Amino acid sequence: MILDAANALAGMITGADLEQTAVYPELRRIRDCSHAVACSVIRSAVEEGHATAAALKNLEETVQQAMWFPDYLPVHLDSP
Repeated sequence: MILDAANALAGMITGADLEQTAVYPELRRIRDCSHAVACSVIRSAVEEGHATAAALKNLEETVQQAMWFPDYLPVHLDSP
């Protein structure tokens, strides 16, 4: 699973990343990279028998919906 996760992350590196000699994709693409890694690990878990094949049903969408999104409330400071 770890190798599959690493391969998924490596697969997210673009030509532009390579031109900048980057080892990892840009941080601004972290959500896309996390999604790719999670899906890859789940597929590996099913192949290795650690999860049932039912986990593959609508995998891409299920992982997308399960991802946390930082939705913060606005902060208002009261003056003293």
